[in-house]
Amino acid sequence: AHGTPGKCKPDVVLPICPRDSVIVDGECQCREDTHGTPGKCKPDVVLPICPRDSVIVDGECQCRENTHGTPGKCRPDVTLPICPRDSQIVDGECQCLPGSHGDPGKCVPDTKRATCPEDSHFDRKLQACVCNAPLQGDPGNCQGLILELPLLQLN
Repeated sequence: AHGTPGKCKPDVVLPICPRDSVIVDGECQCREDTHGTPGKCKPDVVLPICPRDSVIVDGECQCRENTHGTPGKCRPDVTLPICPRDSQIVDGECQCLPGSHGDPGKCVPDTKRATCPEDSHFDRKLQACVCNAPLQGDPGNCQGLILELPLLQLN
């Protein structure tokens, strides 16, 4: 006890609390955001609310299976196909190259063998008529090379 005789007050002995707790009204209680018995306090688990594109895994939001990125901005895992030589990837799928149609691997030119003027032939790579060698110019108006030789003067 302590104080003036006749007005003595009992000594208040505060408990020594474990690290996971604090004194509240003279008693040990688990710290804020924890619960249980002092010395064995456990964190309060608040599960997050995940965006639609993700799920809770070990208390955290993670993108759903077959997706990647950040929850709320998860994107599908995309594996691009390997296209045959006659096609290319368009919107994640193989499609015949421009100027052709059909199924990739079996694409055919849009124009069947073109009818070209007699001085030209159809070039499959260019998909157009071109002058027959050694002629040059525009099909239907192909011309041979004109060689200009210097005139020799005989003296």
